[in-house]
Amino acid sequence: ENFVDRFGHLRPGTYDVVSPKYSDDPEQYLRPALAQAQASAQPAEEHGTLWQAARQKFAGAMASAGLPADIEEIESFLRSAIEGREYSKFIFTRNLSLALELFAEWGASKGLSREELAMLTLSDLRAVVSGSDVQSATAEVGSVSELRHKIEAGQHKHAVAAAVELPPLLCKPQDLHVFELPASSPNFVGSKAIVAPSVEVDGCREMPDGEGRIVVIPSADPGYDWLFGQGIAGLVTMYGGANSHMAIRAAEFDLPAAIGVGPAMYETLAKANDIHLDPRNQAVRAIR
Repeated sequence: ENFVDRFGHLRPGTYDVVSPKYSDDPEQYLRPALAQAQASAQPAEEHGTLWQAARQKFAGAMASAGLPADIEEIESFLRSAIEGREYSKFIFTRNLSLALELFAEWGASKGLSREELAMLTLSDLRAVVSGSDVQSATAEVGSVSELRHKIEAGQHKHAVAAAVELPPLLCKPQDLHVFELPASSPNFVGSKAIVAPSVEVDGCREMPDGEGRIVVIPSADPGYDWLFGQGIAGLVTMYGGANSHMAIRAAEFDLPAAIGVGPAMYETLAKANDIHLDPRNQAVRAIR
């Protein structure tokens, strides 16, 4: 109960009112993570072997750049900076999650589902709320009817947007008409080479079975930390850098990962049945 109370506000889609909170299904989202942590607890000194091998080289690079090179000071700074960044996101998502739940409760009182609410803009909502204190019952019904028209318009815009594919970066007007997906250099994490079946997690409507599989996901914020409790074999993301949340989490769990493979490679890997992931040799490819 304490674990759910502390982490239950997280959700795979941090900004998505349709995405369920961890506390909506703690047995699926949180129980595996808790059980895995209890079963595989290791002394702290067994972790960090990659950093131990690189710390002096890192300090040397800092010194050559004219930056502080005291390795203890560097470690202290890195630790506090990363912890501070993650804690600030944790606090922010708690308030955001509460706002989404209040939004959903308000919508339910008007007979609007979460899926319908997701089609509205902030200005649509403000237009209704701004006049709520002087609305009569008849006016309120009218405002909800107007919202439903806006929802229908939003659904149409969403369908059009979903059918359009654009390059990751627009550089010139011609890119709107024709473009080639660029090749990206993934950021590899871990040292274990694996071959495993893959599963794509795109969106958060259904929770896939990730145990023993390489999870392929466009991008992932802290709300997707539940993946690390599912016994996954590896991780591939379309976007993200060496210091992204998922890269840091993969390193913590010593999980083989290719972070930020880019749209072209992602499209191939997302369709694969099996993936070969070899961080040591900086290779990731579809087997079949």
